[in-house]
Amino acid sequence: MKTSLKSWIKAWCPPVLLQLRQARGAVRYDGDFGNWKSAEQMSSGYQAADILEKVADATRQVLAGNAVFERDSRLFFQEEPNYPLAACLLQAAVQEEGKLRVVDFGGSLGSVFFQNRRMLMGLKELVWNIVEQPHFVDCGKRLPMPECIRFHRDFRTALSECRPNVILFSSVLQYLPDYHEILQQAIASQAAWLLIDRTPLISGSDRCRIALQTVPASLYAARYPVHFIGERRLMRELEPEFELVTRFESYPFSIRLRGEKEPIRYHGFLWQRRKHACRGV
Repeated sequence: MKTSLKSWIKAWCPPVLLQLRQARGAVRYDGDFGNWKSAEQMSSGYQAADILEKVADATRQVLAGNAVFERDSRLFFQEEPNYPLAACLLQAAVQEEGKLRVVDFGGSLGSVFFQNRRMLMGLKELVWNIVEQPHFVDCGKRLPMPECIRFHRDFRTALSECRPNVILFSSVLQYLPDYHEILQQAIASQAAWLLIDRTPLISGSDRCRIALQTVPASLYAARYPVHFIGERRLMRELEPEFELVTRFESYPFSIRLRGEKEPIRYHGFLWQRRKHACRGV
């Protein structure tokens, strides 16, 4: 049984997760802060120049054809699509007459796009808009990106100018101090589809817990606040405007936090806008 379980993990888990799992004390989560600012005072944040430098160097290798994609600055040299996410994108594209216009909030330098681009080949239209921090946007615009990738500094502006049919939040909502406000902007847009992936939720809970995440130097040394959003809270916020199409577990691993009865798991969701709910930004 143990042998088969280990084989399954090696076969299905991204290599970076295996490395994190094997590294003793790799990614650590601490605390139960009363507010975001308290946790932020103990963090290094995402502004550190070395994070962008590592991601940019890895992306250059992808663009040069020396790797298939990167994630968290780690290079991957074989095709490893995120099949649940790609299937959700393709389902949306089928119902949108083969046209996929994505706004990828917090999409780095195109990690999700490059990981799944072969799955999206053949679509009638593919436009991938990335909303990121200014220094990532400036860097992305200097790189020889595929023509379909575009960078934006402001989410609201990207929504109004790009008119996406899919809004993607991949491993990002939990790192936003104002995730509720960002979700409200997505809800108020005209996008027909909302795709949330790699998001850790507290099962069956209405509350939100704020902790501090420590990333090891083997990836990039950093400490930053993280939200663990209550699953019921997220559902309650989206259900008036969107209908849940499907959900899936993003990772086979879970996070155990002191004080929580149940382990926290990473989830993915595809939501479709209820027809009566469409309105402008």
